[in-house]
Amino acid sequence: MVLLLGGLLVAGRLDRVNHADVDTTPMDFDLLHARHLRRGLSLETGRGCANACLFCTTPGRRDHRGRRGAVVAAHLRRYQERLEVLFGADISRIARRLQICDDDFTSDADRAVEVLRAVGASGMQLAAFQASVRDLWDHDADGVREGLLDAIRPELFQDARQLEARRPAAGQLPAHTGAFVHLGVESFAD
Repeated sequence: MVLLLGGLLVAGRLDRVNHADVDTTPMDFDLLHARHLRRGLSLETGRGCANACLFCTTPGRRDHRGRRGAVVAAHLRRYQERLEVLFGADISRIARRLQICDDDFTSDADRAVEVLRAVGASGMQLAAFQASVRDLWDHDADGVREGLLDAIRPELFQDARQLEARRPAAGQLPAHTGAFVHLGVESFAD
């Protein structure tokens, strides 16, 4: 893991270098150039995972730390400003494409809803994020997490509007089309 702490670049093992407050970890979009954005932006909004699956290789199991929606919104505004510097008014749809690359984006459902709202308000669109099936179920209410499911709206995903307009036949999607929610099934007991 590599962090910028107090102006110093620190690299080390997660168990030895653990920056608990991810909201204060800076993101410097000035480092991005057009060549870095050919497939959009991979954005990490959280670290670790709240689950402790024995088979998992994710560092920080049982310890999820995520950026608040307001912090993600501020990062997306700075990213938009960087896009305007790089491309002017001619920002490609690919540059507006976000992949949230968290280990388990929805492990904190309330935070995930905040982040999804920030993405929707930003004008960016999602390419993908990873979620756990167990995150979609509210064990206390013995039902699905309606708020989280309602926040995962089709219009947040990049190709949804184009597909809706064309209504392609099954198996006839263009090769460049793709927006995904990767669902992990940790065990069949979830």
